[in-house]
Formats: sequence, C-alpha cells, structure tokens
Amino acid sequence: MERKPLPDVLKGIAVILMIQVHIMELLMLPVVYNSSFGYISLFLGGVPAAPVFMAIMGYFAALSKKSSGQQAVRGIKLIILGFFLNIGLNAHLLIRIFRGELEFNPLHYIFGVDILFLAGLSLIFIALVKMVAGKNVWVFLLLTFSIPALAEYTPFLYQGEGIWKYFMAFIISNAEWSYFPFFPWAGWVLAGFTFALFEKKLTNDPVYMKFGTYLVFLSGIPVIFFLPWASRISTILPYYYHHGILFFIWGLFFLLLWVLAFQFLISRLGKNPVMSYLQWFGKNVTLAYVVQWLIIGNLATAIFRSQPAYMFWVFLFLVLPTTTAIVFIAGKRKRT
Repeated sequence: MERKPLPDVLKGIAVILMIQVHIMELLMLPVVYNSSFGYISLFLGGVPAAPVFMAIMGYFAALSKKSSGQQAVRGIKLIILGFFLNIGLNAHLLIRIFRGELEFNPLHYIFGVDILFLAGLSLIFIALVKMVAGKNVWVFLLLTFSIPALAEYTPFLYQGEGIWKYFMAFIISNAEWSYFPFFPWAGWVLAGFTFALFEKKLTNDPVYMKFGTYLVFLSGIPVIFFLPWASRISTILPYYYHHGILFFIWGLFFLLLWVLAFQFLISRLGKNPVMSYLQWFGKNVTLAYVVQWLIIGNLATAIFRSQPAYMFWVFLFLVLPTTTAIVFIAGKRKRT
C-alpha cells in the first residue's frame, strides 16, 4: 500500500516550525523574543508543531499492527533516547556546570521533560489501555478529553524533595523543567489515536459525508473568535506547556483546519520539490528532531539570548540545511 503523503508532510512542517521556535526561544535577544516577530514565531511553534507531531504519532499507533507489548517496548526506547538527547543537547552546558563555570542544577537539564519522554509514556499508556479495553473508541475518546481536563483541575503534585519532584515532572507538574508532562500532553496523542479509530466509520457514514463539510466550516468560528486568547497562551510558554481543556479543544479545531488546508495544497500541488522534501523530512522526523536539538542546544550555552533579529534567519538557514544533510547521510548509510 502506498504511503499517504499528508501525515509525513505535516510532520515535516512541524519539525521545521520546532527548529525556528527553538532558535527564537534560546538564541534571540529578549527584545526580539518579546516583539511581534517573536510572537509570530512562538505561535507557529505552538499548536502547528508539537501537537501535530503527537497527534500523528497517535494516529499511526492506532493503525499499527504491532502488539501492545511491542508498542510498550517502543515507548521505553523513546524514553531512553530522551535521556541521551537531554545529555547531548546540554553537553556544553553540563561541562561548564561541572567545571564550576556556571551555577545551575544539572538535574533540571538531564531530567528535562521533552517531547520524546511524552511520546514514550503515551505509547506505554496506550498499550496498557489496549490490554484492558482493546481498541474501544469510546474509552479512548473519554481519555482524550479527561487527560487535559485533569491537568487543569487536579492539584499539582510536583512539590517535594529529592527524586519525587523529578518523577512527577514527567506526569503532572508546573516545574520549570517539565515542558511536556503526560497531563495534559498525552491528550494530543490520544486525539490522533481516537480519530484513526473513528476515521473508517466516518468516511463510510452518509450523514457525515453530507454534513462533514459544514462541520469543518463551523469549526473555523471558534478558531477565529478565540484566536487572540489562544495565541496568548501559545506565546507564554508556562501557559502553553501546562494548558488546560479549553485550549486543548481550541487546538483540536485549529488542527482540523490545518490538516485540511495542507490536504488541499497537496491535492493541488502534487509531487513538487517542496512537498517531496517535506514528505521525506517528515518520514525522518525523529532523527531530524534529535539532530536539530543537538545543534541548537549546544549553541545556546555559548550565545544564549544574545542575537539580533536578522541572525534568526542566518541560524535558520544554517541549522535546517545542516540537519537535512545529516539526516540524508544517515539515511544513505542505513540503506547501505
């Protein structure tokens, strides 16, 4: 069966948006970060980036023929990769900390809860739910909305001493090093998983086929109406990393329009070089994500938030081609 281009194109766009927002967050001067330029960068690095990536991962997890055990093992591997990535992207920083040049807590960087940990924990959670409830679509639909709701209304448990606060940062926490805790972020993975379970029923349902277009247009109303509120959350990182159920629902409407917009573009543009590149980049999204973080993370220790606005484009046009070249070379070596 030929692989559909849309999911890979969306992942390719998502990782490029992650690259640009990492450059903005870590390398640009505060005056640039807090400008309209920074605002746009942070917004594009919000829902169109990590949530898209996680939803597509959930979508493919639902279509996968792998057993629950195999999916759980893949989740464990992603968590292990997450620890190695944390050490790699913070290598320059950790060396300077251990030399006594900088006074930071190294554990905040070694145990920083990035997206690979979320991906791994989500796959393990899905595997456990499947063992109990199979692929019951209503169970997964309930979990999809319950997880971001619980993140908002459950008291945070990250306070404490010792290893407990680091453990809770992976689950539910407002700790500064907890960027993608399971609550609320697993909701995006489960949204993709649940959509895949519904997809076949929806496309074969004559009522949906008749009124689906109208539902899509109606979804644009909350996206536009609440855009100022949602964009504020997207651009204030503590709010974005620890969002609640209302932002999650808005994000789902946004994702629907985002996906349909690129589906339209692909249908019109076909196999042009840009779409082909995005599709290829999306197929290699995990490696691309790791490589760009290794580059930007280590650069940040040397030039943290010190660069003027024009350097944003310089770094983007250095990091993106470098990442592309490394991914391409790694792919050629793998094939040989």
